[in-house]
Amino acid sequence: MFYTTKPCKAGTFSSVLPSFASVERVDTVAANGTYGEGAADLGFPSNATLLPPLCAVIVAVHNGSSNYRLALFLPTAANWNGRIMTIGSYSFAGGINWPNMGEAPHYGFATLATDGGHNSSQSDLDWAPTTLEKLEDWGYRALHGTVGLGKTLTSAYYNNARIAYSYYSGCSTGGRQGLKEIQISPESFDGTLVGAPAWDTSRLMPWLTRIGAANLPDDGPNHIDLPEFATLAAAALAQCDHLDGHNDSIISRPEACVLDWAPITCGNPAVPVGGSCLTPAQVKTAQYLYADAFTASGDFIQSGYSLGSEDLWYVYLAFGDASDFDTRYERFWLYNDTNWNWTQYSDQVFYDSLKLNLGNASADHYDISAYRDRGGKVLLYQGLADGVIMPRMTTYYYNQTIEAMNLRLATTVSSKEDYHRHHKKDGHHNDARPPIQDFFRYFQVPGMQHCFASPQEVAAPWMFAAPGQATLLSQGYNFGAGWGVPNQPASAAHDAVLALMAWVENATAPTSLVASVWNADGTVNRTRPLCVYPQEAVYGGKGSVNLAANWQCK
Repeated sequence: MFYTTKPCKAGTFSSVLPSFASVERVDTVAANGTYGEGAADLGFPSNATLLPPLCAVIVAVHNGSSNYRLALFLPTAANWNGRIMTIGSYSFAGGINWPNMGEAPHYGFATLATDGGHNSSQSDLDWAPTTLEKLEDWGYRALHGTVGLGKTLTSAYYNNARIAYSYYSGCSTGGRQGLKEIQISPESFDGTLVGAPAWDTSRLMPWLTRIGAANLPDDGPNHIDLPEFATLAAAALAQCDHLDGHNDSIISRPEACVLDWAPITCGNPAVPVGGSCLTPAQVKTAQYLYADAFTASGDFIQSGYSLGSEDLWYVYLAFGDASDFDTRYERFWLYNDTNWNWTQYSDQVFYDSLKLNLGNASADHYDISAYRDRGGKVLLYQGLADGVIMPRMTTYYYNQTIEAMNLRLATTVSSKEDYHRHHKKDGHHNDARPPIQDFFRYFQVPGMQHCFASPQEVAAPWMFAAPGQATLLSQGYNFGAGWGVPNQPASAAHDAVLALMAWVENATAPTSLVASVWNADGTVNRTRPLCVYPQEAVYGGKGSVNLAANWQCK
């Protein structure tokens, strides 16, 4: 379709804004340009880079108690694909996610993001001050308001053109934001790409304090730190790697592995001579961290760490002052008491958190029938080596959605939406409930950590153009074009964005995605298919195990 644009000037946008919003800034960005706010954006001090030519817009919203900013990247008329994509945030960051915004315009999307109503680093929960109003903006209001205004501004810029499709892309807190938005506003998105979602803040944050308290004090006999994390990681790899039929440094079935503690328990004859070990007290702490958490009354709190995630345990247990990080939620959010400390933790913290649901942030309204019924699609993914968002917690969310919507989990999948009708007609299933995979597909990524990457010594394939992955390659590794999958075809087989578009717009659902990882010189190291849960990748027995073509989803 042929589009035209109005001038990239403040008047173009201010003329369609409501009275509670105003234009802060409008700029024209040239090809290969850079845009953002640099160090002034505390959450995202790195600008978007390698941009195509576009119009950049920043808008401030002051709507009663709700105050936030939003930003737009608007491609030229010749480059716009008639669609819009909203980009999520990370952790507790305030500020606009400029780096990840830079990916979508290359596909042709008008691209949208919000600062969440505050400006802070990702680990800062004191928003000078943290008020209930700011929590509501962070929880859902800023994103919800941004989507509506963003669509209005985009249509106005392209001379009132109709937006053909609306998409979302976010990981971690960004994943939570996407799930929350389709729960409260089924009309916002047609396709939602969600990774490792921190979907239940009310459960996650008390659990962080719980595990932090279990590993304190720092000088206690129970305390484990980086050396013990490494010992646990080595034990997990040695004992769990082979469960998928071969040793390749990737743990593909962490939940099928039961760790034998004898070879790493100090004083046990099974410990190799000169081998690393944990004291019995440290073993008890590690077992506590791996286990799912329940209150004394038996109420479920949160899933524990998965085997293979140990390389990221430092994030919650040894990053900076652990006793400080683990209690910021209680001090600045839950109790507004800066003297609160980890020794005060009890089950009551969990119950208080669940009751208050601060910011209405938790995306726990699992029945998204309204979103499904209007044709909405969800691609959900989770790294199985993630030590920031627990893999079992993402699977728990998926299972809760199945139960709430009275669906079933099909063990095989098709690329067609009428899969369940076809199989019922053929008599392959007696269960009349439709499979969740008709509109919501979940991909587990063996060896991938939080949202992206895998340890260098593991080299697990992890890149499939999911949120932020291309940004990490281009800005963190100086590799790639800032979008898409380097040295691979620009196709729905390799690119999650293109896969979601094909599903939403052509009713062709992904039956797998190919993940890639590269050598230091930029050549492809390994590829592997990611399968629609509950299927997994199985090696066919012939050819290189490093080529996705030699694997099947079963």
